[in-house]
Amino acid sequence: MMNDSEQVIRIEIRFDWGMGPFWIQFSGDPIFHDYDIEEISEVLTISEDLLGDIEKWNARMQDTFDYEEGRNSGIKDPAERGKWAEDGRVLAVRLKREVGSAIAVEYSPFGDTGEEIDA
Repeated sequence: MMNDSEQVIRIEIRFDWGMGPFWIQFSGDPIFHDYDIEEISEVLTISEDLLGDIEKWNARMQDTFDYEEGRNSGIKDPAERGKWAEDGRVLAVRLKREVGSAIAVEYSPFGDTGEEIDA
């Protein structure tokens, strides 16, 4: 948890199995900390509308988890998977518009190299 001297300097929207979609970096801390939909309001103000859309986006992939054979998890159809990734990018742009220029926003749908979002 952050103290009064720490500020959110970077937020990343990223998918990871069983984790929240928000990864937060605070000033003076090189580590990103994961936050789910319920926790993010502790450190950032995000509109309920955007939070709901990000929650649905994250659930679309989380709901594909195969508990019996984990490697079979994920959206199989390439077009649907691409749409999911593009939908997440649109959400990252919306997030950037909400948090403003003081906070950097990255989008990394599959946890790979992040894309810096400008809005």
